[in-house]
Amino acid sequence: MTVADFEQWIYRDNELETSHPTLYQDLILLDLRNKDARHEIKQKIKPYINLDQFNVWRTKRLLIKIIEDNIDIVLATRKLKVIYYDTGENYIPVTLGIGFDSVVDDLPTPDECHNWNPNSLKERLKTADSYKERIKKDAVEFLETLKG
Repeated sequence: MTVADFEQWIYRDNELETSHPTLYQDLILLDLRNKDARHEIKQKIKPYINLDQFNVWRTKRLLIKIIEDNIDIVLATRKLKVIYYDTGENYIPVTLGIGFDSVVDDLPTPDECHNWNPNSLKERLKTADSYKERIKKDAVEFLETLKG
């Protein structure tokens, strides 16, 4: 969710204002155009969420995107790495958390592709494609452990 989408959600959702008026007030007072807005939002929300439940939710969401091919595989490995380090390096299996990312760490994410020579890019992305099925297989297996 972008900061702009988050801002719209705050003003649309009356439930937050009634269920957590202090949090609501803190969030509407933030300068959401500030470059650190995402970090400030996280800091305000953190005391109100169960971090373990949140990590399970965001991991499942990402794994499903990977399995259903709804996310670029290089971007997916970067996001898995973030969760891996955010959760203390013992929640996500190391192959999913950093193993695959280390293989594709020199490849661009979709928003970086425009900086690459198209022929070179096509050749380099074959690396990501060669690991895609293994990543999806590991994602399926890990998702099963989270459901169990």
